[in-house]
Amino acid sequence: MNATLESLYVPEPVASQLSSHLADAKSLHDWLIGLPQVQPLDLGRTLFDALFTLNRSKLDRDFRLQALEQFQTKIDIHLPALERLYHGVAVPQRERAEQAWHLARDLLLELICACKLVLREESSRRFVFGQRNAAGLLLRLLQLSQRVLMLCYGNYYPVPERVWLEVHLLFRHAWEQKMLDEVPEGANVSIQQLYKQILLLGLSDPHSLLPGEIQKVQEWLHKLANYATLQAVSQLADPAGFFLIQLDRDVPPQFMGHRPMQLDGRHAILLNTFEVVRRLHKELVPLEKVAASSSHFQKATHHIDLLRRLIRAWGITPQRLFNRMRNNASVLLVCGLWSAHQQLQRERLQAEDVGALELEPAAVAAEEAVAETGDEVVRVVPPVSPEVHLSRWQVINVSPGGYALQLETAQPESITVGSVVLIRSEHVDRWNVAVVRWVRQGRLLDIGLQLLAPYAEAVRVRRKENDQVEHYEPALLLPSVPEMKQPASLIAPAGQFAPLREFDVMRMTDEVSIRAIRRMDHGMNVDQFEFITPAQLEALLEMPAAQASSF
Repeated sequence: MNATLESLYVPEPVASQLSSHLADAKSLHDWLIGLPQVQPLDLGRTLFDALFTLNRSKLDRDFRLQALEQFQTKIDIHLPALERLYHGVAVPQRERAEQAWHLARDLLLELICACKLVLREESSRRFVFGQRNAAGLLLRLLQLSQRVLMLCYGNYYPVPERVWLEVHLLFRHAWEQKMLDEVPEGANVSIQQLYKQILLLGLSDPHSLLPGEIQKVQEWLHKLANYATLQAVSQLADPAGFFLIQLDRDVPPQFMGHRPMQLDGRHAILLNTFEVVRRLHKELVPLEKVAASSSHFQKATHHIDLLRRLIRAWGITPQRLFNRMRNNASVLLVCGLWSAHQQLQRERLQAEDVGALELEPAAVAAEEAVAETGDEVVRVVPPVSPEVHLSRWQVINVSPGGYALQLETAQPESITVGSVVLIRSEHVDRWNVAVVRWVRQGRLLDIGLQLLAPYAEAVRVRRKENDQVEHYEPALLLPSVPEMKQPASLIAPAGQFAPLREFDVMRMTDEVSIRAIRRMDHGMNVDQFEFITPAQLEALLEMPAAQASSF
């Protein structure tokens, strides 16, 4: 057997008597067909137990291959039912969703195990099995590994041990056997093309993607991954702009930077993504034209933001501006725009000694009605819920630009990439404003935050279009941060922003008009945008053209 294939992990066989329905291909087929349509978790466990047993039993070669085909067909049919239990569920997942996710992952890992057993056994009779069939098994193993990665990244879980190592080993075996460009029967991609897709998936900063964006990334991988090139380390003149693939390590590709390093050409190759990034830049041009149409603005700008993040991920990684240091401090976190607004509003009212928190809900609603329908603008006291959820986290890394946190106590209500959060230590009164940039869940829940502002003001905002005035919605007013060259901005519910759209902003007793001019960021259900006031707009219009263009 090939030495590379011997490096693939397969479980040791256990001597045991197989049940009658697992004894031969026909019995297995009849059993799988006759399985009752019970709850997805129960059926999934039944399939897992049966496949787990076969993968640890000595079987006839032909039976093992037939069992692989039958189990993969049945599991592929069943996985969507499990996906419905965990797809779209907020992080951290509740018990039933987490069980469904782990079962889906374990079924795929057992399919990978079954496929490796077939590949290892058949490689010993190469001339009977044929190179084209061997390429088909290698491609199937890479496809299953890609599905495991998509499953983990799409739900912010860590990748299981050895997945990346064995992806590299499979590529290496295909390379040694000159099968990289083989396109097996029924497939539309070669082993090398699929390997490039997997490498770029690992480089896409997947734990920082918004929910559902992993599928959009995969669409771009199908379209552009083949423009990436693999080359030997001996051809490297300058490490800048290349990614290092270590074929003997359980890690995804890593950016090389400008650091000279000793590379072993037997266990390392390079990935060049220059052409992929160049084509992504070309894709931006038509999208930016579509974004100019107000009817397609939101959808087009979401695609543009994703492409720009992929360009950063697949291009030359920027240097970190600040050195990180470890910090074991405990902090409090409020997650979500609505909760952040409620928390800031409550604390402001308490500081002003306003008895609004003791008002009955009906009295508060009546006061709001007077404020919005009367001829004069009076003090608006919106309802304040006592149900804002505070969670406690431990700081595991901190820099002037952000934090890495690990959950300490009760789970937050929900948290996703792009969520707006408030964060402060127990001994500080003022809340910082941040946005969740990445999430990793497993035994412990870790998140990464980027700081947006040292504080915020809870306001309410409504847009004015075609002489129609909408209802107020919660928003956060962020101050300018000169040290970061960051202007004052507004965080409002997603879908509010459009260039030059006019808004009313209610700050307790004062109502001011603003115009949105530039979207700075968009996250999960929120937009952050820069604005100007009427006075600023009037000053801008009075400027000479040359000065106005640099405003």
